[in-house]
Amino acid sequence: MSGFLGGGGSSGGGGGDPTGPAGGDLGGTYPNPTVVDINGASVPVSGALTTGNVLRVSGASALSYAAINLAGGAAHVTGVLPSANVASHTGDVTGTHAASVVARINGATVPAAGALTTAHVLKVSGVSATTYGFILNANVDAAAAIAGTKITPDFGAQTIVTTTVVSTPAINQADVVTASATGNNLTIRAQNATGATSTGGDLILSPGTGTSANGSINLNGVATSTTAPAAGAGQALPATPEGYISIKINGTVRLIPYYTPA
Repeated sequence: MSGFLGGGGSSGGGGGDPTGPAGGDLGGTYPNPTVVDINGASVPVSGALTTGNVLRVSGASALSYAAINLAGGAAHVTGVLPSANVASHTGDVTGTHAASVVARINGATVPAAGALTTAHVLKVSGVSATTYGFILNANVDAAAAIAGTKITPDFGAQTIVTTTVVSTPAINQADVVTASATGNNLTIRAQNATGATSTGGDLILSPGTGTSANGSINLNGVATSTTAPAAGAGQALPATPEGYISIKINGTVRLIPYYTPA
């Protein structure tokens, strides 16, 4: 006695292996059929599969092998992975994908937020470290050449203190163009000394020296007179001075005598 199995395979009454063609989700012939469908959805044949691909739906009644598409679109992964399945960041970034923290910049550590000071800047504090702080004089390169107009308040509104030479061809106050205005005085004063038995600083006018001739002290715009004033009540000067100081007054060289005090 014989009976039919699957799509037409038969088995003898003795209970042996079925024979004949397979049907339904199976293809080929018995006794070695092939699964060609999964509950009616077709499955690609083997022989050119790519490692890592997965079996996914590619049609209403079709399956195919392909990589998982994480970019979205018609085929993508939905939902959120549990935190236990999300790897933590390493290197310059710490935390997880949902709470990433930039702890370093190309290997250099960065201080954590929470106690930052307004106007501080990020600057190098070590070979592999940065910190927040103000820009100090030591942080400004010698080649910076910062213009005086970039300083607030400008030089006209603050006291300039220096322990060395002021190198400039001229010290001028801004001109006043208002009608009937009176210009400000320009005071050059040596340092006061107010302690016990102290002595104030000297005011030194020192013309430059040269290989051919030295410079001179110039008084420009000075009112002069050829009329000698009336003699005062002081002691008469010696007939002959000790020497003369050469000063240019309004561009003309004048000799001012000096005497040794009696």
